Amino acid sequence: MRPSAPYHLLSAEPAILYSKDWAFRQPSPPIFRILDAARDQPVHLYFAPSWDTGPRRMPALVNLLKSLVGRYPLLNIVVTAPTELMRREYSAAGLETLYFNQNALVDLEAFTVKDLPKWYDAVYTARLARFKRFELARDVASLALICESSDDVLATPYGRRVRGWLSHADWVADSRDGPHVIAPMEVGAILNRARVGLALSAEEGPMYSSIEYLLCGLPVVTTPNRGGRNEFLGPAVSLTVEANPSAVRIAVQRAIGAEIDPYMVRAVTLDAIVEHRSRLIDSVQAVFDLSGAGRDFAAEWDDVYIPKLFPTAAIGAKAVDAHNKGILEQLPGP
Repeated sequence: MRPSAPYHLLSAEPAILYSKDWAFRQPSPPIFRILDAARDQPVHLYFAPSWDTGPRRMPALVNLLKSLVGRYPLLNIVVTAPTELMRREYSAAGLETLYFNQNALVDLEAFTVKDLPKWYDAVYTARLARFKRFELARDVASLALICESSDDVLATPYGRRVRGWLSHADWVADSRDGPHVIAPMEVGAILNRARVGLALSAEEGPMYSSIEYLLCGLPVVTTPNRGGRNEFLGPAVSLTVEANPSAVRIAVQRAIGAEIDPYMVRAVTLDAIVEHRSRLIDSVQAVFDLSGAGRDFAAEWDDVYIPKLFPTAAIGAKAVDAHNKGILEQLPGP
């Protein structure tokens, strides 16, 4: 497993970090280098779970956060909750929490409505993993897949089955010679060639691709789920259907037939994004005010913001070291 740095410095004084949970679930977590260096000062950490926690996984989350506070007594952790239900669940478990959905952090410029000819009825952006339930899309006749499709992935038992189910699909991000990660702008262009976006898992995290569809003006066909994507999938912009291929196919045709205005879809989504971003900005501002920083975080947001609030390029030992060095140079000395 290559080290990664899915965390971002929101402020040096006071020290405020935003981090995905997997930053703490890798061997010798690189984020510990930051927290070790700042051990003697208060550090505020926004901790973003990447998967639905729910009652079943809550004890493991609580134990992880307790261990972090035990290691770093001046560390204050706020768990971001993508839905109000999850906020209540985290609060009931004794965690400090903020009702904030990470999907509000996607790149608004990469995912926009473009007036392009439509080539596909539906598109599915997803990892080739069982929980994504690709089989539910097998009855959609005109389908694009934005999905890693290297030989190694396709050679897995599930990969072979997906290739059989979706032999008719256009693997638009296909890479037979190895993993191929396409840039957000490229993804946005492909999404604009489709009429509907698919979200087919029963359980995961908020699912970035679901909001990318919406920002490109695509209505979404989704199945009942937990994890946070429903926060942006209101009835005006989505259809929720039973988890079977026939229901998905029929819903795709219904969504196409409804001729939903793509600019309305994007506008409704932007309103929800502004609401969630405001919650995070207000929360950071409260930390500023308590510390006497005398600063306006809303005015700093455009300088601090990067898509998803973590550097996607910070993967591998050298890149992680460079990322950590940049953070440590900004933090005040002991």
